[in-house]
Amino acid sequence: MAIPRSSNNEEGGQPPGREKKKEIWNMATFALMCAEPFIDNTELEMGHVAQSASLLGFLLNKMISDRRSRGRLDLFRDADLLTLGKGMRLLEPCIELSTAEIKDTSAFQDLLLKVVKGIEDMAPGETLLLPGGWDGNAGASTVVHLIERPSVDSYAFVTCNAGQGLAYHVSAPAESPKMKYKTCLRLENIASARMTSMAFWATALSQWVKARSDYHRVEVLYDVLLPWLISDSPAALEGGIPVYRTPPPRRLLLPQGLIETRNDPAADWRTPARAGSTPYKSLWEGLRYYYRRQGLSQAQLKQLSFLFRQELLIKVQADLNSLKNGEVVQPVRPYHEILNGARLVNAAQQHFGLEHLAGHYVGVFFGSKESTDSVSFARFLAETYDRVRSRTDTGASVFPDAGPFSVLYVSQDRTGSEFWSFFREAMPPTWLAIPYQETALRAEVQRLFGVTTLPTLIVIGPDGRAVTAEGRVRVLADPAGTQFPWRDPPALERPDATDMEGTSEGPQDKGAEMAAVGPTISTKEVQLIRYGCRDLGLRAVKENRAGRLGLEGLIGVREMIEFVEREVQSLSLEDDEAATGDGCLPPRLGAEVICESEKNATTLHKPYALPGFDLLKGSGMGNFAGKAAGIRRPQLANLLEVPESVSSPELAIAAMMRCEAVVRSLVERAQDGSSSSRLILQLQALHMIDATFTQVLPVPKAPDAPDAATCIWRLRLSRDTQRRALTLVYSLLLTFVTLWQAVDLPPRAAECERALVATAALALYDRILRTAAFDTQLAVTAVLEDDGGYYLSSAVTRGNKPLEHLAARLELVRPEHTVVRSQLLAYLTGTQKMNRYPLFELRQPAQVEFKKYGPSLTFLRRLLERCGYELIPRDTPESPSEMEALMEWMLGDATALANEHPEFALTRDVVALYKFLVTMESREAELMRRRVSTEENRYMSWSLSFDDEGGGRFAHSLHPTALRWEVTNFRGLDKDTADVNISGFGGRKLQWGEGAAVQSPADVARILPGLTSASEDDILHTEKLPTFGDTLSREESETLLSYLTVEYIRIPLVVSFFASRDRHTYLFNPDLQALLRAVLFEPGAWIPPSGHQPVTLVPVRRTAEQKRQNDIANMLNAKRARQGEKEGGILATTPGLFLNELKHAPKGVLGPLLAMFHSISDMAKAPVNSPEASYILYIISLAVATEAMLEMFASEAIIGLFRCTRTCKHTDTN
Repeated sequence: MAIPRSSNNEEGGQPPGREKKKEIWNMATFALMCAEPFIDNTELEMGHVAQSASLLGFLLNKMISDRRSRGRLDLFRDADLLTLGKGMRLLEPCIELSTAEIKDTSAFQDLLLKVVKGIEDMAPGETLLLPGGWDGNAGASTVVHLIERPSVDSYAFVTCNAGQGLAYHVSAPAESPKMKYKTCLRLENIASARMTSMAFWATALSQWVKARSDYHRVEVLYDVLLPWLISDSPAALEGGIPVYRTPPPRRLLLPQGLIETRNDPAADWRTPARAGSTPYKSLWEGLRYYYRRQGLSQAQLKQLSFLFRQELLIKVQADLNSLKNGEVVQPVRPYHEILNGARLVNAAQQHFGLEHLAGHYVGVFFGSKESTDSVSFARFLAETYDRVRSRTDTGASVFPDAGPFSVLYVSQDRTGSEFWSFFREAMPPTWLAIPYQETALRAEVQRLFGVTTLPTLIVIGPDGRAVTAEGRVRVLADPAGTQFPWRDPPALERPDATDMEGTSEGPQDKGAEMAAVGPTISTKEVQLIRYGCRDLGLRAVKENRAGRLGLEGLIGVREMIEFVEREVQSLSLEDDEAATGDGCLPPRLGAEVICESEKNATTLHKPYALPGFDLLKGSGMGNFAGKAAGIRRPQLANLLEVPESVSSPELAIAAMMRCEAVVRSLVERAQDGSSSSRLILQLQALHMIDATFTQVLPVPKAPDAPDAATCIWRLRLSRDTQRRALTLVYSLLLTFVTLWQAVDLPPRAAECERALVATAALALYDRILRTAAFDTQLAVTAVLEDDGGYYLSSAVTRGNKPLEHLAARLELVRPEHTVVRSQLLAYLTGTQKMNRYPLFELRQPAQVEFKKYGPSLTFLRRLLERCGYELIPRDTPESPSEMEALMEWMLGDATALANEHPEFALTRDVVALYKFLVTMESREAELMRRRVSTEENRYMSWSLSFDDEGGGRFAHSLHPTALRWEVTNFRGLDKDTADVNISGFGGRKLQWGEGAAVQSPADVARILPGLTSASEDDILHTEKLPTFGDTLSREESETLLSYLTVEYIRIPLVVSFFASRDRHTYLFNPDLQALLRAVLFEPGAWIPPSGHQPVTLVPVRRTAEQKRQNDIANMLNAKRARQGEKEGGILATTPGLFLNELKHAPKGVLGPLLAMFHSISDMAKAPVNSPEASYILYIISLAVATEAMLEMFASEAIIGLFRCTRTCKHTDTN
C-alpha cells in the first residue's frame, strides 16, 4: 500500500534517522489533538483512525494504571475508573477493523461477515464501536458508529461525526462566530433485520474500505443509509410494489432521528473540527458519548481531556531528552537479503540484478508523484547525483573512501502509470527501481527502514549498513555533494571552529555544518511542539477558572512548558531550505502561551517566526490594510417593466429581455437576503417567468389552423435577432429550472403549472427556430425541413409517453391555463403531423441514449454536411470511431459547430430542460424512488444525482449554469449506442422522473396497484378496496372508485357523492382532498378545435382482461387499431372537462359544489390550529377556483373557443 502524503504515520512519523525513538510530536494524532486550529490545508491533516484509537488507548491505560496519573483524576471515583476501562476496550475492534487489509472481494466479504456476526452476537446492554466514513474523489472524512443493543429485538445506532456532514445534525448558535452541533446523531428502535442487513453494511464499509469513487460521499450515509435504517419494512410485495403495514412508513428521512438527538442528554453541544482532524475528533466524540451514557459528567470529561494533553507534553519532554542521545539505527536485516534475487528495472525497462549495485553507495529513495515534495526533491537529488558522480569518478570527494553512487527508487505511487510517469520524467535514466508490480517487495523494504514520510532518502554503504537515514536533509544542505556519502557524525560530537573552517567551501556548506553539529530539529517540529504547549497552557487556564486545577497545578504546567522551550532551544535548527515546501506549516505570527494566576498574567514565550516581524508597529496597523470593500446593494426590481401583452416579435424579444433583467435583480437580492425574504424573492422570480411564457408571450398558432398566417412568430427576423430570441428563451427556461431546485414539497397544482410553462417554452423555441431569417438562414432551420421534416420531441417520462397523456392529467386551477394548454397541444400535435422524425428524443432507460442511426444523429450528419464540416478530419493522427466522432460533434463545446452554430447546442439543451422540468421530482423523492428494491433485505443499488458543495444540505447557487453532457459508455455489437449523463444545478443528474404532474390522485390504477385500466366490473370484483384511513366504508369506496372509471362524466358523479349525506366531512382527509381537486381541475383527453363532430358513439367499456385481449387483436389487425384510436378520442374536449360541464350541465356540478361551500358556515369560529381550519381553507380554495372558472366561461375569451369545440353533451335537467 502507498504511504500517505502526510508525514504523520503513527507507526513512526519521525524524521528519518531517529527510528530508535519515535517522537510523539511527529505522530499524526499529536497534531490533530494539539494543533488542530493551525493545520488546516497543511500536510498534517487527516491521519488514520487506528492511530488515534491506539493513542487514546495508551492515554486511557496511562490514566487508569499509573498511580501518579490516577492522582490527578480527583473528580473520578473507582467506579468511574472502571467505566474508563470499558471505554478503552471498545477501541480494540475499532483498531482491528480499520487496519484490515482488503486486497480482493474475498477479503472484503470476510470483513463484512465479521462485522455482521459481531453485531448479531451482541448481548442485550452491550455496546460496539465501529469505524466508518467515506474516501471519495470529492473528499474524505471519518465518522464513528456506536451500536447499542437495549433488547434482543432492537438496536440503537449513533453516528458520531465532527467534520463534513454536520449540516445534517442538530445545530445551534453559540458565542459569535461559533456554531455548536450535536455531533452524535442517535437513531433508536431499529429492527434486528435492518441492523444486521448485509446490504447495509456492504454499502457502509465500501465507502471507506474500497478504492476511491465518485459514489463515496457524505450523501450516501445521511440520505441513503440512515433513512433506510430507520424506515419501516414493507409487509409484503404485491405486483412488485411494496405494501406497508398500517400506519405507512413513519420516517422517510431523518426528522425522527433529529428529534431523538435533540432530546438525548448524552449528546452535548460540541464545536466541530476546524481542520481535517476527523480521525481523532470523531473517535473522541464517540468515546465521549459512550462515557456520557455511562454517567460521566461534562466536568469529568473536560478534566480527562486536559490530562490527555498534559500526558502528551510529558512524553514530549522524554522524547526531547532521548533525541539528544540518538544515533543512526541499523535495519534488523541487511537489505541485500531482501533484494537478493530481485530483478531491478531502469527507465528503459531493462532488468538488472542486485550485483549491479555491488560496491556502490546506494541512495534508497522513497517517494511518489502525488507528493509535491517528492517531485521537487527528485529533481534536486538528480542534480546532486550528477555532481557526486563526477566527483567520485575523479576521486575529488572529501571522504577518500567514497565509492560510486547509485540511486534505487522505491515507489509509493498509487498506480503503475503514475510510477512510470514519475520514474521516466523526474529521474535520470541510470537510476534503478523496484518494479511497481512487486508490491510485497516494496512494502517489505519500506518496513525494513521504518519509512513513514515522503520523500525519504536513506544512504546505504557498500557493506550494507546505513550511512545516514537523513539523506534528504543532508542533500538539501549539500547540493554540491562535497560531503558525500553524508555520514552522520557521532552523537553530540561538535567540531571546533577551526575544523569547520577547514572544510568550508562557502555558503553552500552552511547546511552541512549545521548537520555536523549534532541532533537537529526542523522548524516544523518546533512549531508543532509550541502548538502543543500553547494548547496545554490555554486548557490549563480554563481548568483553573473552572476550579478543577489549583494554582499549584497551574504553576506546574508553566514550569513544564518552560522546560520544553529550553530543550527545544538547545537543539540545532535544520536549514530553512530543508524545512520549506508545499506541505510545511504556515509561519506563526506571534503565537504565545499565557499562564494566569488569580491576579496577574505572565507571558511565557512570544517568538516571531518571520524575520523583522517585531519591528512592525504595535498600533496603527490600519495603514497596512487595503481599502475596505463597499457593501454592494442590488437594485430593486421593477416588476411593472414587463408588459402585459405583445403584438410583434420585436416587442416579444424586448419583453423577454426585461423579464430576464427583473429576474436577475430578484435573484441577486435573494442571494443577499435572509432565508424568509430569499424564498419570497425566488417565488417572485418564478412567477415572473411563468407569466411571461403563459400570459405575455402569445402561444404559437397551430400550423393547420385557419388563422395560422396571423401568428406573430411567423414574421421573419434577421439571423442575429433570431439567435437572440432563441438565447433568451433558453436563458429564461434555464433560470426557471434552477430556481425550482430550491422549492421543497410544492403542491401538485404548482408542479402542473411548472410543466405547462416548460411546454410553452418548448413550443415557442420550436416556432422561432423553424421560421427562416430574412437575411441568412440558420443551418439548423434549413435542416429541419430535410428527410420529411423534424420536430422537437415532446415525449415525457422514461417511457417516452406522448404529451397528450400528461396534458390530460395536469391539475390546472387557473382557467387561463386551460386555454394555453389547448393552444400548446394544437401547435405541438399539428407540428408533429406535418413532420416525420422526432429530434432529441433522449430516451432514458437508465441513461440518455443516442443511437447511431437514430433521428438525432441523422440530423447531425445532415447539419455537418450543410455546414461543410468533415465528420473525422483527414489530418487527425489517431482517428476515433464514427460513433465517437458523432458524439464529439453532438456534445463537445469546443467544436466548430458549437462555436459557429450555437443554436444547435441550445436546441439540445432546451429539449433536455423541458423533459426534466415537466416531470421533475424533488431530490428526496427521486432518491427514495430509486431506493425501492424487490429484494428488500438483499441487494440495494443506489446512485446519487447531486453534489453537496455549499456546506448545507442540497446547497446550490441561484445563478444558472449550463448543462454538462458526458458520454459514459458505448455499447452494442457495433458500438452504435452511446450512454450519456446530463448534469447541472450543483452536479445533480437530470432524470426524467415520475413527478406529481404525471401521477393523478384520481387515477384508479394508482389507487389500486395492478389494475392498469379498470372498469366498474373490475372494481366490483376487487377483494380489497382502500378506505382512505378508515374514512370510507367498503360500499362507499366501491361507489367512489366506480365513478372514477368513467372519466367523461365523473365530475357530477363525484361532487354529488361528497355533497350527499354529510360526506363533505370526508374531505378532512388530505388524500380525498387531493382526489376531488384532481377530478375537478384535470382537463382530461384533448381534441383539436377543428376535429369537433356530433357525438354518435360511446366507447365500449371493457374490463382489464377484455382490454388486454382487444390490444392483442389490434396488434394483429391494423384496421382494428385505427378504429381503436378513434374510439379513444370520441369523448374528448378542447377546453377541459370542468368548463365543458359548466357549459352543458351547470346544475349537475354547481348544485353539489354550493352545498359543500355552505357546509363551512357553521365552522366560522373554529380555532386557527384546529383540523377545521385546514378544511375551511380547502373549501375556500375550491370556491375561489370555481368562481374563476365561471368568470372565464362568461368572458369573451372563451366564446370563440367553445364555438369550435366538440364536447360530450349530457342531458340538461335544468
